[in-house]
Amino acid sequence: MIAGNPVNFGKPYQLSCVEAMATALCAIGYTPQAKYILSKFGWADGFWKQNPEILGYAACENMDQV
Repeated sequence: MIAGNPVNFGKPYQLSCVEAMATALCAIGYTPQAKYILSKFGWADGFWKQNPEILGYAACENMDQV
C-alpha cells in the first residue's frame, strides 16, 4: 500500500490510521465502509488511485491469492 495522505504521500507502507483501516476493511469485504470512512478526507482519491489493487483483496480465498 502506498500512502495518499499529505504527510506521507507516495511513500510505501506509511499509511495513516484511516488508510490502514480502509485497507483492512477492503480485505474482509467491507469496501463500501472503507470508501465511506475515507470519503471524509480530501486526499482520499489519491489513496484509491495509487492502490487500485486494494479493491480486489476481498475476492481472495487464501494467502497465496493475496
